[in-house]
Amino acid sequence: MPESLGFTLRKHATDDEFEAVVWTGGWADVDYLLGGEVYSFCPEFRDIDGAYAAVVKDVEDFLS
Repeated sequence: MPESLGFTLRKHATDDEFEAVVWTGGWADVDYLLGGEVYSFCPEFRDIDGAYAAVVKDVEDFLS
């Protein structure tokens, strides 16, 4: 079973981007490119359910 996942999302109407690398061992690197500014976050979690919750929250934040 893979322990890490990386992916990129882009909004078609803008140049905004979301990039994430998630490792089930307890961290993620999340970057947003919004309006030409880069915002970086490093969510931490304890298990796979926490990794899932972190990814869903950050993706929902980006898409809202």
